[in-house]
Amino acid sequence: MDRFKILCTVPSTIIPRSPFVNHNVNKIASFEFWEEEYQIPKTVLIQKLRNCNALLTDSALPIDREIIDSAKDSLKIIADVGVGYDNIDIETATKNRIPVCNNPHILQDNVAELNFALMLTIAKNIYIADKHVRSGKWTKGQTSHNQIDHADSLLGSDL
Repeated sequence: MDRFKILCTVPSTIIPRSPFVNHNVNKIASFEFWEEEYQIPKTVLIQKLRNCNALLTDSALPIDREIIDSAKDSLKIIADVGVGYDNIDIETATKNRIPVCNNPHILQDNVAELNFALMLTIAKNIYIADKHVRSGKWTKGQTSHNQIDHADSLLGSDL
């Protein structure tokens, strides 16, 4: 059986290469990574996809009709590492029976953490304290005893 070939166009700053090194997928597939500092040009992508079975990409790279149609004989799946897939021509992929998948839950923890951080920032006036320190007005020994004064509250709101 021939090995599957996966083209990854996602920068290594977004997807580190180390998880791919010892992964079981290497038993049946090989990876080709686009390692340039710039986005893969459309003409190069079309050329490379003619010999690839899978495309691992992100929302920064448009995958349009021309790209999908040129790879329809070899491409078996398009996987977007992020939440969205509006950069991919779903209609053309469907017409060519190429499934498209994404990672819809990848950011849910980050969003929850950011919301809690923002709530704490507001409840504890961190943005005001930061502005005070950055402006040079803070002096040694100056402290803030900013506390949430509601005994039966969560983050300063009566819940």
